Amino acid sequence: GESFRLIRKAKAAIKPVDVHIFREDVVKILSGPDKGLTGKVLEVFPEADRLPPQIFVEGRNLRKKKIRIGSGEDDYIVVSMEAPLPYQEVQLVDPKTFNPIETMWMYTSEGQKVRVKKMESPTSADIIPIAVQDDGKKNEGLVGCKDTPYDIVQKVTYNDPSHNLFPLSVRGLIELREKMMNK
Repeated sequence: GESFRLIRKAKAAIKPVDVHIFREDVVKILSGPDKGLTGKVLEVFPEADRLPPQIFVEGRNLRKKKIRIGSGEDDYIVVSMEAPLPYQEVQLVDPKTFNPIETMWMYTSEGQKVRVKKMESPTSADIIPIAVQDDGKKNEGLVGCKDTPYDIVQKVTYNDPSHNLFPLSVRGLIELREKMMNK
């Protein structure tokens, strides 16, 4: 028989992308059916496993999805929703000139990291402000139809002193210790 030698191909290292686009930024779409159109960024999802960052742009890259509303075969509605675009397919638009620009990170004299237009020697006039900073509290303040309002959550609805066994109060622990010591 013939002998075969298996060779494992090395996976190409994926270079991480330094994201310069954030929520509320205006971007121009560079390819696809919406090529040349602009829109406001709704959400930016950083890199997942092998995917580049994904960007949702308001009213762009729309897909239709069927949503069931009943048990029947025809009980559904069709909803148009935004699908993500790869990071490389959008470009930031300068809020002053409304032209697409490339950006880079720099530090001010105070040591603050800022986003600026990519050019030979940018000045403080070339700073592109970041509209919304993500603080990691995505769902704070959101109230949906199935959420319980804050004032109802905080309301004490059951308070029976005879059920004051758990958790033991400090006084209860002291009394329990005294009983154990006296025995």
